Amino acid sequence: MTSQKMSLYWVAFFLFFSFGLKSQSTLFDVKLEPISVTGLSGIQSYAFAKYDNKLLIIGGRLDGLHQRQPFASFDELGNNKKIYILDLDTKMATSYSISNLGMPYSEQFASTNIQFYQEDNFLYLVGGYAFSNTEDGHITFPYLSVVDVPTLINALENGEDTSSALYSLKDEKMAVTGGRLEKIGEKFYLVGGQRFDGAYNPMGPDHGPGFFQEYTNEVRIFEVSLNESGVEVNYDVPFHDEMHLHRRDYNLLPFMDDSSKSLMAFSGVFQPTVDLPWLYPVRVNEDAYLPIEEFNQYFNHYHSANLTIYNESNNENYFIFFGGIAQFYPEGDQIVQDNNVPFVKTITQINLDNDGQMKEVALSAQMPDYLGASSEFITADVVKYGTEDHIINFDSIGDEYTSVGYIFGGIRSSADNIFFINTGSESTANPVLYEVKVKKGISGINTNVLVNQVLDFQIYPNPTDDRVRMVVNVKDKSPLEILITNNNGQKLHNQVINKADLELGKNFLDLGQLALPDGVYYISINQNNRTRKQKLIISN
Repeated sequence: MTSQKMSLYWVAFFLFFSFGLKSQSTLFDVKLEPISVTGLSGIQSYAFAKYDNKLLIIGGRLDGLHQRQPFASFDELGNNKKIYILDLDTKMATSYSISNLGMPYSEQFASTNIQFYQEDNFLYLVGGYAFSNTEDGHITFPYLSVVDVPTLINALENGEDTSSALYSLKDEKMAVTGGRLEKIGEKFYLVGGQRFDGAYNPMGPDHGPGFFQEYTNEVRIFEVSLNESGVEVNYDVPFHDEMHLHRRDYNLLPFMDDSSKSLMAFSGVFQPTVDLPWLYPVRVNEDAYLPIEEFNQYFNHYHSANLTIYNESNNENYFIFFGGIAQFYPEGDQIVQDNNVPFVKTITQINLDNDGQMKEVALSAQMPDYLGASSEFITADVVKYGTEDHIINFDSIGDEYTSVGYIFGGIRSSADNIFFINTGSESTANPVLYEVKVKKGISGINTNVLVNQVLDFQIYPNPTDDRVRMVVNVKDKSPLEILITNNNGQKLHNQVINKADLELGKNFLDLGQLALPDGVYYISINQNNRTRKQKLIISN
């Protein structure tokens, strides 16, 4: 449920990517190899578990990005109403209808953006959003369901009764979608997300039949037990913060700190005062949370496939993100800022050193298309750090490519920005399974991204008509060059603002009527060998 309302937003934009870090010299080359799978359709925003090299897929959507028309957005036709079992050895999948599972499973298991976590043989499923026939409307399901994975797989494959494999508890605190579920020690951590009831409408809750939307603004902490009575939950006092924890559809990655597990919530949407992604992460420990406001993540702002690599010898963690949606993306030797927050192909790595310092680098490898959003990474057992799923042992990766797992599903977009034209045909749920291979080395790093950019400017509004206005925040009164080009790099407008016409701080500039036809352009501003570039959309 992505809102794209344009707002004026100031960015203090400092990117410093360094390869010369004393304790952060390890970088990785990544490649994705597509694998043909029989019997598996495209699915995005699903939940999964793995047992005996079989992948159990539950929920999600069969279409691409949600449509802008309220009657078509998150329609029941797009619900995934099957459970898929994918044999990762044979690369063959079999599907089973959920219609015979009974309530609440026959509805919750067809929902999207379920929070999920697997521990040993059990898959824990929280919430999810979809049309409910029982409620005759779209709801966030107030259920915690537990799946005995091997028992369910065996029952489905042999046509047996599945009831002994399923447990459920109705609890309004579990009515969450778009968050993430993890575990530290014996306790579950349900981080962020929202409750969303009613049919989504991009025009807002006051249009059409309306809807109810409320961010949890919390990390909900609880323990789960299974007994003869079913599922029991005991809650701790949650972490509550209406600023830093006001996020959904983000990436929550586990990491190790001297062999103690913690979590890092990266980016997500939306900030309380502007419809743009968060840039700084939030660290979640067993008994506290900490916003890391001194670090900004400029790429991979929406949930995408991701992984953690842990180097126990020097207590360093390396987070890798695969594509998705972002406000910024690298292009040649520049960083493009696009406040429409488009689909991107960027694969990036964030290093967390022993002192808690983080640095972000963009890898030269890219996604094969506008892929990654709402996809998942499935860790190969042979490279796991101990029993930790989603954390890879650094020592298992060498100088040759090592298979570390798979990426499946997610949204495949036909273009970088389809939000304003989306009728349902511009994107699909990706049916391709990719094997992910990683090796140590820095040869795959795009060294052109080593840029320290200190200029800050904003086009407003954007999209705009033929008249282009901007505000530039300058640090010194050196001449400022403004260049507008098209997608082919052709110069269409060039202008120099002399230092006598500049003020320190904010300068409001009106470029006037430029006689540009509707389309996508780029504005670059240059001052003292510093460059900033943004996408400009003309729509008369």
